[in-house]
Amino acid sequence: MIKSKKASVEVAKLKQKRKLLHSQLNKIEEKISKLERSDYDFKLESDHIWARARKSLRTVMRPGYFKAFILSLKVARRRDGTWLFKGEDRFSVDWVQDHYFKHIERALSKIQKKEVRVVFQLPSLVRGGDLI
Repeated sequence: MIKSKKASVEVAKLKQKRKLLHSQLNKIEEKISKLERSDYDFKLESDHIWARARKSLRTVMRPGYFKAFILSLKVARRRDGTWLFKGEDRFSVDWVQDHYFKHIERALSKIQKKEVRVVFQLPSLVRGGDLI
């Protein structure tokens, strides 16, 4: 009888622990879901801001240059006020840096209502979306 009572108490404790673990797991899964949504929203926001900046740049650039150099730029990462862009090749990146770097910074700063920093890298030098 004593053994069965101890076993019953032990089973009750284990069930209580299981319930607590399920609750904790649910909270963790909710946090993961929120983070995934916020990362997706952040990417959408970055794409939207860059689209607005391109619209602004279109008004100050020759159409051929805009199409050849600005439309080919892709946002690789945005973090702490720094935008990392990747270009198709060294010539394109160098050309944009030489001719429209400040225009891009001004357009992005105006849209975000704060100073931003723009960095360019070649696609082969962008790893895992981190600033390098």
